[in-house]
Amino acid sequence: MLDGRHDGGKPGSKRHVLVDRQGTPLAIWLTPATVRDGQLLTAHGVLVIRNARYAEDREAPDPDCGCYTCRHFSRAYLRHLFMADEMTAATLMTVHNLYFYLDLMRGIRDAIGFGSFEKLRSEFHQTFSRRQCST
Repeated sequence: MLDGRHDGGKPGSKRHVLVDRQGTPLAIWLTPATVRDGQLLTAHGVLVIRNARYAEDREAPDPDCGCYTCRHFSRAYLRHLFMADEMTAATLMTVHNLYFYLDLMRGIRDAIGFGSFEKLRSEFHQTFSRRQCST
């Protein structure tokens, strides 16, 4: 099973999870358009940091995340860096998105072990459906 979902119809901007028939994850990847477009993957969907509503938002990008970026920087600061075209924005956002993927893979392994992979897969697809990708 291969699932690729487009982000806003931009060519080459997709999230993919490749699993075998038993649900064993074989690969997961995201094309680079995500960070370039100011997108952070969170437990609640995609956060688009360039949106004006984050200009004064002092909250962590993903309050439920334990990555370096979320523990030390606010949405407002990341938005400032992103809008100023600072390379630091891409670095901090990449740190977060990679942490998100590692945590997702841990969750997939655990779900397979506990026999709940189908539930996790369904929740993941519901969270990252096209209508949820504009938070």
